[in-house]
Order: sequence, then structure tokens, then C-alpha cells
Amino acid sequence: MALEVETKLRVESFTPIRQALRDTQAVYIGTVVHRDRYYDRPDGQFRREGCGLRLRLRQVLKHGQDGKLDDRAEVTYKGPVDATSRLKSRREIQTRLDDAASAADLLDACGLVCVRVIEKRRCSYRLGRALVELDEVPLLGSFVEIEGVSENHIETVRKRLHIDAEHIDDSYLHLVAECCQADDLDPSTITFKNYPPRESAHGD
Repeated sequence: MALEVETKLRVESFTPIRQALRDTQAVYIGTVVHRDRYYDRPDGQFRREGCGLRLRLRQVLKHGQDGKLDDRAEVTYKGPVDATSRLKSRREIQTRLDDAASAADLLDACGLVCVRVIEKRRCSYRLGRALVELDEVPLLGSFVEIEGVSENHIETVRKRLHIDAEHIDDSYLHLVAECCQADDLDPSTITFKNYPPRESAHGD
């Protein structure tokens, strides 16, 4: 069983983080736009149980130093967050797909419903065994996600990048829902067309 261990940190600007990534000789992987379709049972069971099912479409904007990025779609299941973890640890199952349209039809045929569509611009770096991602989410702003082999490893990377921010346990899906509720907005489709970003994560 694969476990995802990561932290999400809200930041005001990517500029000092990009400089820290250069200083630590992080390897630029590339920049993509994700268009995530979140599915649930009609009765909202996944949401109630803290689980998630996501169909992700990728648009590659820029390839990095490791060669061409895989632009295939991906379906991911995430289980409930481990309540004993200081950061965010949860079961994750994912697979790449050659035909995203057929995958969406399959999920529909299984009785699942698409409850949200959220776009995200992601600029990714490899720093040792850690994955560092600069995320710009319409309506929400700028975030850094660090995925590593353990909580201590992630904390070490955070300090190397001089990021002084508190860990956010909530998913972008949950954050979008909260923001839309507070501002009386429709949370069903959050895209860059509807909500232009304050700062682009594009570039290395």
C-alpha cells in the first residue's frame, strides 16, 4: 500500500522560493496545468469519509531537465488522512490513462458524479529525495507542496527553502469549497478563465 506524506504551505510569493531552489541545486522537472475532476457517490460518501477520487487531465507548458513530462491523464484515489500524523499521510492509489474520455464515461457508468472541476498550475522540482511543487490555484492563491519519505525529511526540506508557514491539512478541494461558501460563489468550476491568478508558478 502506497502512502503519501506531504505538507501544503500557503505563501505570498514564489520568488524567494525559486531562489532557494536554485541555491540548493534543485532539478527543475517542468510546469503543467492540471484540470482535476473530483468524483463522489450521489450521497456524498467519499466526502463524509475524508476520501477522494480524482480524474486529472494534464497540459504540459514546459519540460524540465529530466526530459519530457508524461501528459497522460491520471485517476487517483486517496483514503482518509492518518489522524496520528503531524503532517499529511494517507493511502494513495493511482494509475495513468491513455483515454481520459473513456475513463470519465466509466466513472459515470459506475454511478459516480463529478462534483467539482478545479484547475491548478504546478511547477515541479526534485530536491534530493523530495518533490517540491509550486502551485497556483484560481481563487486561492499560491502554495508550496513538499512530498518526502518522512515527516522529518519534509521538515528538513522546508527549512532549507526558508519557508516560514504553517502546515495546511485541508485539500484544495476543501479550501475551494470553504472560500466559495464564504464569498457566496459557485464552487462547481474553478478555472483560470473564471479566476485569473495573482502570480504564475511558470518558470524555473
